[in-house]
Order: sequence, then C-alpha cells, then structure tokens
Amino acid sequence: MEKQAFSSFDSDRAVDRIAAQGGVLTMVKRKRIAVAGATVIGMFVLFGPLTIRTRGHLGCCVCRMERTEHSLLGIAFHTDRDNDFAEWYLAHHPRHEHDWRRSGCTVGISAIGWPTYFACGRIHPVAILQPSVLLWYCQQADEATRRAYFEGIQSTDPAVQQQTVDAVNAWFEQWAASHSDVWP
Repeated sequence: MEKQAFSSFDSDRAVDRIAAQGGVLTMVKRKRIAVAGATVIGMFVLFGPLTIRTRGHLGCCVCRMERTEHSLLGIAFHTDRDNDFAEWYLAHHPRHEHDWRRSGCTVGISAIGWPTYFACGRIHPVAILQPSVLLWYCQQADEATRRAYFEGIQSTDPAVQQQTVDAVNAWFEQWAASHSDVWP
C-alpha cells in the first residue's frame, strides 16, 4: 500500500481512511470517553465533600416570624417569612426587636447537593408550637393571659419558658377535646 501525502483540504478523506484501517478513530473516542469519565469521578471525589452552602432555621420568640439564614461561598444572606401568628402579633402589638433563636438544625451542602454536616443544638421551647395553635390561643385568651405568655416566653429561665409552652399545649389539648366535631 502506498503512502499518500494529504493536504489540509483532504482531511475528510483522511478520517475515512483512518476509520477504514481498523478503527483507530474508535480508539481515540474510547480514550476521550475514559478521560471524561475519570474527570467526572475525580470531581465527585474532590468536590463532593466540600461545603459551599449552609442553611439554618431561626424563629423570633416574640412574633414567631421565621428566618432562614443562608451562606453561599462565604456570602451570608437571609430570608424572612411571616405566618398567621406573626401577622396577628404585628397588627396588635408595637414593633419590636426580633429575638431570633434556633428553631431547627443547620445543614452544610456540597457543590453537588449532598449534605456535608448537620449542626443541631438546643432549640427554644416555643419552636415546637405551631403558629396556628398559638394564634388560636392568643385570640381566645384574655389580656392578662396573653401578657403572662409573652413574659414567660421571653424569660431567661428555660424552666419558665417550658412551663409557658406546656400551658399553651394543655390549653390546646383541652380545646381540641371539647371541639372534636371540628378538630380531627
């Protein structure tokens, strides 16, 4: 077989000739696929456990507004969300300085979306109360009872905070038992 010199204009014929000579072109494709696969696997191994984003949940003990704190590549930001109780509170009470407390775990998230860590600690007892239950409680209670609730929740003594939450839960259980026709 004669060797022929190919110019740059005959590149299509050269590719056809290489393919006809036993699949050298398919070997090149196989190598490219292997390199791409190894690169993807390497990226998972290197960057899979790397935390690039965090998310933590907080709640205001007073008005029960919810806050989610985010961090993406070291840049911190947050989103606030109202609920029924927060709207009721702000309509019936003066503005206040939010008392943000942990209401859930903080999670670290990797570049590929995998969780890298969970940081959980003590949450304020009020975090277990559903805002809708608290709204019913405050709408039904008299002014002295509501004042006692807000003082108890804002206490620095965890035992007083827990007693306040227990009182709301007891009220709700009693209310639900007496209103079983509307509450399942």
